[in-house]
Amino acid sequence: MNKIFVYGTLKSPKIQKELFGKKLKMYEAILKDYSVYEAEDGWYFIDKKDGNVLYGCVIELDDKCLEICDAFEYCPEMYQRRKIFVLVNDKPIETYVYIRVDNIKNHKEVLNYKSFSKFDENFVIDTEIKNFKEIEHPEFYN
Repeated sequence: MNKIFVYGTLKSPKIQKELFGKKLKMYEAILKDYSVYEAEDGWYFIDKKDGNVLYGCVIELDDKCLEICDAFEYCPEMYQRRKIFVLVNDKPIETYVYIRVDNIKNHKEVLNYKSFSKFDENFVIDTEIKNFKEIEHPEFYN
């Protein structure tokens, strides 16, 4: 199984079911020395910030779901999947995380968060995921 640290929309079991056809195994995790930022284009990303703690989850994906996840995260054009260690129950676990790699000129740190999505689940499903499934990558769903 592949493991990915997620901090936004992919934490939602409803979105997982819509995107992958099933809810994924998921558990809480902590990523130290990173924070979340919003780029001028509205996309969120993480980057190093010493002393900060980022709360998220680790999801487990089979190879097919990982392929879908990479495409959904615009990997490798916008984000790249990199190995990193997170803490799960105070134990280090090696996992992947998506790191933004395209040219970001202006960004701001996202503070006081509950979720890293500006939109609710239904909006994401009805717009972003619908577009992903029907226009961008229908090959995953035929």
